[in-house]
Amino acid sequence: MVSEPITATTPRPLRHTLLTQWGRDLTCSTAPAGSDSLGRRGVVFLSLEATRLLPVLVSRQWPRIPYTWSKMSMERDGAAAAGTEPLRAGEQLTYVARRRWPAPRGARSRITVEVGETIQNSSERGAFLTARWGLHTRTLTGRARYLPNAHRAWTLREATVLELDDELIAATGLPRPSGPPESVLVTDGVPVLFGGPLAPPPT
Repeated sequence: MVSEPITATTPRPLRHTLLTQWGRDLTCSTAPAGSDSLGRRGVVFLSLEATRLLPVLVSRQWPRIPYTWSKMSMERDGAAAAGTEPLRAGEQLTYVARRRWPAPRGARSRITVEVGETIQNSSERGAFLTARWGLHTRTLTGRARYLPNAHRAWTLREATVLELDDELIAATGLPRPSGPPESVLVTDGVPVLFGGPLAPPPT
């Protein structure tokens, strides 16, 4: 998996970015199998739980990303954690979220995973889920927009689900999952730069 570097020839919308401090976040998103007519692959966010209200309010208006305001916490091996230390194989991570606004208020999620070993060579599925250089969204009038992003390659680890009690997927309108996840990956995370929206492909 190779990240697209930001260089002097990178399109202007990708180099001029707005950086906002979100606090913690938890995302329900889809990774479409195809791309638009310009070959652009991206993520479609269905909901993004975040702990800070002002960025949530701003992003719901522009660039129309469905952030929601939530109370969230993270534990590492049973103790509250800031999440800044590198992950260790064998440790347990617990993420808890409870939505404050908008509806359905009170929708919650609690997930505990055990961290595995670092994946040296990303699988085809791992690359498909993480090597995406933009997101798809819509304007107030319903027109499609694509927001490019850039980040270095993710360092992924295998993980095992120990506890999963989730209402957030169903809160997006999708059916409640009937079985265990098919893929579980964890990461220390990477900084991501988002650019301004690009015009939709010609029709």
